[in-house]
Amino acid sequence: MKCRRHPDQEAMAMCEKFQVGYCHLCCDDPELPEGCQCSSPNVHCQFRTRCIVWELSKKRRRKLLRENPP
Repeated sequence: MKCRRHPDQEAMAMCEKFQVGYCHLCCDDPELPEGCQCSSPNVHCQFRTRCIVWELSKKRRRKLLRENPP
């Protein structure tokens, strides 16, 4: 599967619900604002307990909150 935002890159994480992939550039680059994020974080997802995209987006959100407290 190819990356959703970088079609020339292979995906390293995949959203099973929406069948989209994210490459290492999306998942690892902290400067990329959209990055590797859950497409519907406020909606129930049966795959969430084993979702790499969810874990990576959760990690990114926590990091942003630590750097920029409300």
